Amino acid sequence: MEAKTDILEPMKVLSVKHTGPYFNIGAAFEKLSAFVKEQNIEVSDARWLGIYFDDPESVPEEELRSEACVTIKKNIELPEDSDVSIRDIPGGLYAITRHTGSYKNLGKSWGELYGSWIPQNGFKPLNTPCFEIYIKNCEEAGDESEMLTDLYAPVEPV
Repeated sequence: MEAKTDILEPMKVLSVKHTGPYFNIGAAFEKLSAFVKEQNIEVSDARWLGIYFDDPESVPEEELRSEACVTIKKNIELPEDSDVSIRDIPGGLYAITRHTGSYKNLGKSWGELYGSWIPQNGFKPLNTPCFEIYIKNCEEAGDESEMLTDLYAPVEPV
């Protein structure tokens, strides 16, 4: 596995919560995308990401918590009854790797990052959420094999 560490600046995102199997987060992304269009929020140079809070190996699938997100440059006034919220993603040191291909195989890449690369390179994971940034999603890729997803795991030196 090719991976590296880098220090990230904090990010501000619009977020829609999802509970259940991680592979069903698409509905939250659809809700977020519709909100962005309805509110006429400029996201042409934004990054779309998914935040994942639980280890699918130890939390029942129906209880997994995640959020569909898109980066924003400043706070936005949200409607009171909105399912969309604003979240700050902390900056700091992250282990980063790129996953190429179908989302179906993301679990394997996460497993290698957390199970092998992080401990073998003198780091330990922090007890804060990891996230994925979708560089080339299923709509942009002509084929699943061309999809690109960057995985970010917060770490600290051992």
